[in-house]
Amino acid sequence: SGYNGMVSIQNMQYGNYFIFFINAMLGSLAIICMGCVFEHSKILAFYGKNTMLIFLTHYYLVRGAWPLLFPVMYKNLYGQLIITIVTMLMYIPMIYIWNRIMLIIKLHRRKIMEERKDGKAEILYQHCHCVHIR
Repeated sequence: SGYNGMVSIQNMQYGNYFIFFINAMLGSLAIICMGCVFEHSKILAFYGKNTMLIFLTHYYLVRGAWPLLFPVMYKNLYGQLIITIVTMLMYIPMIYIWNRIMLIIKLHRRKIMEERKDGKAEILYQHCHCVHIR
């Protein structure tokens, strides 16, 4: 809000508490309304199901790589919007690769567990030579 001035929750600067509270409630209401509008969005569902990779890499991209690679774009609103769009598009192949790697690991674990149950496994985890069964 232009009336309330600079707000920084980190530094406990709220300006006028009444205006801050009204803006917080309006912002929360806007997010709830957006959730209702985009409830069946396939794009949001895709990112929602694959948030682990985003959690793991977001900080390093936003605070590390992007400011170093595009310092001018990082300083204005339109540049940040472009960086956000590029980042979200960049996550699509990263999520695809991540999911394939996780699938391979899951299938490998399942195979090991099945071999263990059948008694066929002579050596478990032979690739990482961790556990031997006789």
